[in-house]
Amino acid sequence: MLNAHSPRPANLPRIRVLVVDDSVVIRKILSDALRNDAEIEVVGTASNGVIALQRIGQLSPDVVTLDIEMPEMDGIATLREIKRQFPRTRVLMCSTLTERGASITLEALSAGADDYLVKPVHLAELLARIDAVTRRISTGGVQAKLTLGSLELDLIGREARIGDQHIDLTPREFRLLEC
Repeated sequence: MLNAHSPRPANLPRIRVLVVDDSVVIRKILSDALRNDAEIEVVGTASNGVIALQRIGQLSPDVVTLDIEMPEMDGIATLREIKRQFPRTRVLMCSTLTERGASITLEALSAGADDYLVKPVHLAELLARIDAVTRRISTGGVQAKLTLGSLELDLIGREARIGDQHIDLTPREFRLLEC
């Protein structure tokens, strides 16, 4: 079950996921872990953005997990193409980037990523985020909060927090994080 606190209604179909990463080990770990959830169907994998775009056209996944650094077409370029060609497909970016992480995260979110995860990805967090982005589909995209790691944005109250600590942001900074 994706989330013990809010199980998906039984009449909803399984969530179709495509796993995209240049590392065969990461693809296998993520795919195997996701296949153990009865509410998820891993419809395929891809080792780069070019292959991912072909597979999305063939397999119509609901959600794509997408690495940032890949050969042939990196994750940001792939994300932009996914949003252009398949705008209803939800994308969870996954990356081990740390030094450039903040700017890459903002770039990914600005380019249309639905969420961002830092590797190593914890299965419970991945499942929760897949559940969250697919709930956004079924609720017409309306959501009150965005979470990125320990950062939480209250979209209604226009507040940002890391844990219990309130963060003062200008309206422009908030809009940038919200993208």
